[in-house]
Amino acid sequence: MRGMPAVVLTRGQVAYVVIDGSDEPHAGTSVCPAPFTTFEIDLHGIEGTFVIDARVPNYVDYFPSCSPLGVTAVLPADDVIGKVRQPA
Repeated sequence: MRGMPAVVLTRGQVAYVVIDGSDEPHAGTSVCPAPFTTFEIDLHGIEGTFVIDARVPNYVDYFPSCSPLGVTAVLPADDVIGKVRQPA
């Protein structure tokens, strides 16, 4: 892949991002660092950073930090509406 993946949105559109991680300690360790409690989001063309809560719906805690975060997809909402369960 070349360059930074991007989804171009017009005013009022929504996008989803799929983030993966792990709640299993790395080999040779028995504990994980403290979980991520927030995510910082930078939007191209908009000055400043947005901070969102990293609590995982239907999970007992915030997003686990046992492994580096991986962004596996950034999609316009129209591509996933009805295909993923909406947050409560």
